[in-house]
Amino acid sequence: MNLIFVIVLVIWPLVTADVLPIPLGDEAASPTPYIEKFSDKIRNVSCSSYGEGAFVFGCSDEYFVCRAFGSVYLKYLMHCPYGIHGQRLMMNPKNDQCDYPYRINVCVQAIDSTNATKIFRKKPFSCRNRTDGYYAMDSCSHEYAQCIGGYLHVHLCPTPYEFYDLRTGTCEYKSKCPKTSPDATNASNSQSQDAEQVN
Repeated sequence: MNLIFVIVLVIWPLVTADVLPIPLGDEAASPTPYIEKFSDKIRNVSCSSYGEGAFVFGCSDEYFVCRAFGSVYLKYLMHCPYGIHGQRLMMNPKNDQCDYPYRINVCVQAIDSTNATKIFRKKPFSCRNRTDGYYAMDSCSHEYAQCIGGYLHVHLCPTPYEFYDLRTGTCEYKSKCPKTSPDATNASNSQSQDAEQVN
């Protein structure tokens, strides 16, 4: 009985080692360093010239973020991902989102710039000091917030509805969007009352 147990222990690691992939030939070559996947233009930019924020050069899939730590800046290089058809998405400086080039003015107008454009970044929504309830996160946005005990829960309006209407407390069609900033400090009356009654 002891002899059989010992043989099983000796054979098992050998079988496991055969299953593991071992890189050979081109697979064994080291991958391209991350920094080399970016253009010289973005690699050589100095954050001290731009200050804190996120920036993009014209119509580009690459952008950079500068963060200040005392008198020193750290630069983070970023790429937009590929879209559903294998086309690289581009950074839209107006809304801080990667999108198809035909939807971005800078790309449609073929504007190339030697200076980087600051990317608009909206302040993150916070549930701190808010009563429990539902809130519009932005005007005509398909995202809306639910605050519970100071914690944020983000919800999306289901298709075909495209934005959360603070006035009605429901998701609506884009054609009904009032194009004005929501009063994000007040939860919709009916739903906030329901949320408070649950607690």
